[in-house]
Amino acid sequence: MADIMRIDISDNKASVSFLQNEVKFDLDLADELDSVIRKLYNDNVFRIELDFQNIAFVTSLVLGKLVSYHRDLSAKNGELRIINAQQSIIDVFSVTKIDRLIPVSASR
Repeated sequence: MADIMRIDISDNKASVSFLQNEVKFDLDLADELDSVIRKLYNDNVFRIELDFQNIAFVTSLVLGKLVSYHRDLSAKNGELRIINAQQSIIDVFSVTKIDRLIPVSASR
């Protein structure tokens, strides 16, 4: 996991960055992220920012998982945010209306 993601925690907020370029966010990576999110949740870190700068593609399974994370974090007065997303990713979130639940931006 260390070579796939970097997790920084500060002020009870986590920032998760994906380290490889042109990453396809598929089932394998979703399983890795699931472990990270669960650990953060169990450690009472409920504000999580996912840096999508290196994410080139997102599968529908991942979209479902992100909505689930949003629901769980919101129940604890937390938040899930996506930052540094490519326009194609922003468009997917917009078309699926997931951007109404999860803030998605092209910048920090």
